[in-house]
Amino acid sequence: MKNRLVTSEGHLEPRFLEKSYREALELTVSVAEYMENQKGKIPVPELGKKVGFASESMRMTTCLMQSVSWLLVQKGVVAGELSAEEAMDNKYRLNNRDTCLASDEGILDNLPEEFRAYLERTQDLYRRVERMEMMLSGGEVTDNPVHNLLDKIRNPD
Repeated sequence: MKNRLVTSEGHLEPRFLEKSYREALELTVSVAEYMENQKGKIPVPELGKKVGFASESMRMTTCLMQSVSWLLVQKGVVAGELSAEEAMDNKYRLNNRDTCLASDEGILDNLPEEFRAYLERTQDLYRRVERMEMMLSGGEVTDNPVHNLLDKIRNPD
C-alpha cells in the first residue's frame, strides 16, 4: 500500500504535517496553562507525591519538547531549509523514548485525573510522531487497517 502521508520527495505531506504541528502546539499550550493553574492547588503532603508529580511533569515536558522539535524540523524540510537526509541526522531524531513512554502506576494513581489525561495525550502524541519518523526512515510501520480496507474496496482483486 502506498503511504499517503509521505510525498515523492520523501517528506511528510504538508497539510498533514501542519495539522500535526498545530495539534502539538495546542497541546503544549493547554498543558502549560493547566500546570500554571495547578500551582499550589494540588495537595501533596508527602514527599513521595511531590517527587512523583515533579517527575511526571518532566516526562510530559520531555514528550512535548521532543515531539514539537521533531515536527518543526520536518516543517524545515518541507520549506526547503534542510534536506530530508539532513533531517534524519541523529541530532534531529526523536529521542528519550524510554523517558517519554515510561509509566509508574504507583505514582500515577496519586496524581489528579486531569494530569493523568494530559500525560496520556502527550505520550500518544510522542507515539504518533515516532510512527511518522519511522515512515520517513523506511522503518517498519504497522499498517493502518482502515487504509487497508479502503484499498481492498477500491481494488477488489
